[in-house]
Amino acid sequence: MRVARAVALAAMLFPALCTVARAQTAFPGATGRPNNRGDQVIFYYDVRDGFTSFVSIRNEAASELRVELVFYGPQFTAPFSQTVTVPATPGTNGLPGTGGLALIDVGALRTSGLAATPGVVIATAVNEMGQPIVSRGLAGNFTVANVATGSAWGSPGAARSAIHPPTPGADACAPKQPNPTLGSVIDGSTVLLTPIQPANADLTAFYDPATLAPAALGGNQLIFVSFVDVPGPTYAAAAAPTQWNFEAIRNTGASLGPEHVDVSGVVVSDLVSVIGPGISGSSGAMLFSADPSPAPLTRLIFFTETLGTFSTGYLLPRR
Repeated sequence: MRVARAVALAAMLFPALCTVARAQTAFPGATGRPNNRGDQVIFYYDVRDGFTSFVSIRNEAASELRVELVFYGPQFTAPFSQTVTVPATPGTNGLPGTGGLALIDVGALRTSGLAATPGVVIATAVNEMGQPIVSRGLAGNFTVANVATGSAWGSPGAARSAIHPPTPGADACAPKQPNPTLGSVIDGSTVLLTPIQPANADLTAFYDPATLAPAALGGNQLIFVSFVDVPGPTYAAAAAPTQWNFEAIRNTGASLGPEHVDVSGVVVSDLVSVIGPGISGSSGAMLFSADPSPAPLTRLIFFTETLGTFSTGYLLPRR
């Protein structure tokens, strides 16, 4: 009898859960966190005077990949692009391959026309016609070096994968569509990249800004990335707005929020500029949150802090 009641209760709850999922307004197929490997990888870079950057791209697919790198500055205008070939490294004796690797000295690209700004480089496998394709083989990381302080920080790239768009009106309980086949063109319509739309981002701890290097020298940075995919024959992106709500809390437990910050494209800021001068004199924590977006919007927050030659930085995780 208890089993029968449990089955009946589950039958009643299951449609309810589906209804709740259908009511969400996030772009269909959006995810709250990046993958480690996928069809596209997003890296942060900074090549302003006093900074330089390096990007490592690994090909974990079974064959050689042509990879297009599109460098977008703060407003995502006039992108700079470069195409590299990344070999595959097949496994031996039943072991998986380590993958071929390409290392890009981003700072050196200034002599070829890359603007001396911070930004993001978006790496996608492409076919011979330059169309983005499904590879399921891209991964990597980036390093940003601070010449002024002699320090550096880095983070894995934010990878995402291609999907067929969910059927309009279908709830989250509908059967999932099959993954696009290898080599399929990612046109942003019939095959699209999963937007990364975390509902929140958690900065669990930061040091007193007054004890760090000056913000102008990269002592502490809050780096916001917010853009939308632009469907077309080749991959393109455009700056798009995100309003992040946040609450900052001192290590004493006193709240300095809630407040909000509006960002678009790539915005490099710092703790005092975002929270206010009241944060100086204390360590603390921050929790960011944002509403779902019906647009193909990807939003990320990185945090860095530097004391002397010691530096740390990472992509803020979802709580």
